[in-house]
Amino acid sequence: MIELENLSDIQKSLCDILWELDDADELQAFLNGLPERLRRDAESMIQMMLLNSIDKTEDTEYADEMLSKILTRGKPDVQR
Repeated sequence: MIELENLSDIQKSLCDILWELDDADELQAFLNGLPERLRRDAESMIQMMLLNSIDKTEDTEYADEMLSKILTRGKPDVQR
């Protein structure tokens, strides 16, 4: 569960609305309909949600494996 602290009432309302959107098109339409100030707040909330969800990710075995493969690609095997 994503938890954001110290949000204003407006920011909480924006987050509630953002959670209800189903896809990128709905998100873009919502953002385009907001006044500049609220749009910036909504974009900040999106970034905070993304960062919070990344922080809460615990099962990284697959990602670690993929990164290892990418980082070792093209390097010769060293056998001893």
